[in-house]
Amino acid sequence: MRHLGLKLILFVAVWYELSVEFRISPDAAFLATIGLLVGGWLAMRLAGQAAYLMGPLTSGLLIQVLLWFVLLWWFAPAVFHAIPVVFDLLIVVGLALAGARCRVLFEEEKKRGRKFVPAEHSVAVLLAVFGAMAACMISLRQWGSLWPLVAYVLIPGLPFAFGWRVAPLAAPDRFDAKVGDAGSFRDAGLSEER
Repeated sequence: MRHLGLKLILFVAVWYELSVEFRISPDAAFLATIGLLVGGWLAMRLAGQAAYLMGPLTSGLLIQVLLWFVLLWWFAPAVFHAIPVVFDLLIVVGLALAGARCRVLFEEEKKRGRKFVPAEHSVAVLLAVFGAMAACMISLRQWGSLWPLVAYVLIPGLPFAFGWRVAPLAAPDRFDAKVGDAGSFRDAGLSEER
């Protein structure tokens, strides 16, 4: 019964709009108002339950997908809109799969304990730095702003990040019952039978 007054005001306002503005008979407008409010309430409840069940990771990924579609609609080059939608989706799926594969490779390198040392990859570091500077200069000369460059980086970057976050992580190396590997298990005199 919380905020009953606000609910009644909303009900009367919708009823008035349906009956007076749309010229529907008052009885039909009353039933339509009940249907609209109950339907809206159910839709909000179901959407809230779905968001709760998905959890914060999936909800965040869906928000990223929506953001990506908005950026694609506004900033994508005309060539991207000219090709069929199936090829657009293949490009997006390819970027997501590349992001997932890069995450798997990153986790494997992290598991080996190796750290990224810029001196070992000096060519890649210099290419990244000078490439970013060149892209900024071209953006400033072409558009007079860095915002289109940001959009052009985010258009492929969001599906890549989606794949990066969705990639399955390797399970940590843990031994069952915390007694070690199979050799130490046998050396301790424990039975392998169940």
